Amino acid sequence: MKRKSQKFLAGILAATLLTMPLVGCGGNNTNDNTKNNTTNNTTNNSKNNANNSATNNTPGEAQKGDELERSKSLADKLAKVDGIKEVSVVVHDNTAVVGVKYNDGADKAKVKSDIDKMVKDTDSKVTTVKISDDETITGKIKKMYDDLVSGETWENLKEGYDNFLNDIKM
Repeated sequence: MKRKSQKFLAGILAATLLTMPLVGCGGNNTNDNTKNNTTNNTTNNSKNNANNSATNNTPGEAQKGDELERSKSLADKLAKVDGIKEVSVVVHDNTAVVGVKYNDGADKAKVKSDIDKMVKDTDSKVTTVKISDDETITGKIKKMYDDLVSGETWENLKEGYDNFLNDIKM
């Protein structure tokens, strides 16, 4: 009986001694490789994301960039219209929302007509122009443009955009 238990214990000891080096080495290699792969993937993903941001934007980001350029271009042109003291523009899809502050004594109806014509002549994608001289709405338009420039997404700003779009009387 003593002999059987000695053989049994010797077998367990031998198995343990043989597997210990394998577990130790295998575990370290796996962890090191996992760490290396994670580091490499993170580095590569960061580089790829930077490259994608610069060249291959997602459709939403590319659209936002295009709309920001269109907004700025329109604002720059509208700032030169007689009768306009300050102007803010946000373009989204086929709609341009314009907030305007008139010069003293300006013919508001003529200036609004000039804005509508200039926007549609300048940006053929725009089919609807909404113009507001309400100070609160004009401030919201400027803030939305600034937020988009700062990196906000349309998804985050859409509700506010829809709300003030509905508030603007044509």
